[in-house]
Amino acid sequence: GGAAGQGAAMAEQYMAPYTAFPAYAAIPPGLPQGFGVTHGGLHDGRGPVALSSQQMMVAQMKKAVPQHPPLGLPHGAKLQKKAKKPATKKELEKRKREQERKRREKEKLKTKSGRRKKPKDPEAPRRARTAFNFFLDDFRKEYKRQHPESKGVVEVTKAGSAKWKAMSTEDKEPYESKAREAQEEYAAAKAKYEAEGGPKKFRLKGATKPKRPPTAYFMFLCSFRADYKAKNPGTKGIKDMSKAAGEKWRAMSAEEKRPFEQRALAAKDEYMRIKALPIEERQAYIENDNLYESFQTGTY
Repeated sequence: GGAAGQGAAMAEQYMAPYTAFPAYAAIPPGLPQGFGVTHGGLHDGRGPVALSSQQMMVAQMKKAVPQHPPLGLPHGAKLQKKAKKPATKKELEKRKREQERKRREKEKLKTKSGRRKKPKDPEAPRRARTAFNFFLDDFRKEYKRQHPESKGVVEVTKAGSAKWKAMSTEDKEPYESKAREAQEEYAAAKAKYEAEGGPKKFRLKGATKPKRPPTAYFMFLCSFRADYKAKNPGTKGIKDMSKAAGEKWRAMSAEEKRPFEQRALAAKDEYMRIKALPIEERQAYIENDNLYESFQTGTY
């Protein structure tokens, strides 16, 4: 009777929805966040919590139960993900072809050493064809006439290379003549392209950053080139000079390399400073072809 009877009735009324569906809630509404129900009462992770008589009755009537499964499934059952339909042979072959295509595209963008190729200006003149290229044009026609079943270019190129090596100088002369003419045309087209600022226009097209600063070795190469040409005025090309420069750089001590390393660090600081500027202020540096000249000469 009295207050105790009234409290029990209230607790029974309060818990009615949860006793009908006991798995829908582990903790009755109204209890503090983070509290859990045990057989012995209520706790908050640190120990028993003092409750009012009404809260105690509610807690004792409610026991922790496992989460109720979705409606329609037996108790304890788990909802399984729908299994994916296995790919067909045709789909697998299509995926394989797509992966191979992407791999070939990536390889085209790399050099033989694995480095990324520099983009080429489509407006730049194409390199002159060699004497062997001109010979192979004629040889290919004859080879296909004699071997109509042959497909691809590997066999014909291999056969053409073998015949070219066996040919005399007189037999090669018509093709050598064509190659000389092609080289002269290429040289004239290249000179015109460079005179009109073709390389710079291509470099500046869409550029948002200045040229990258030269490394310590290239700082050294700049001064070495002038000395090498003065001592070897008849030298043509850069192969011999590059070889000599590489040998000297490897033989230099850390103390001898330090001035060039300091120039490279100073040039890099300048590059980072320019890179941080707004694009409007950066543009003048992007267009400057001699941006690092003072660093290369040591007059910065």
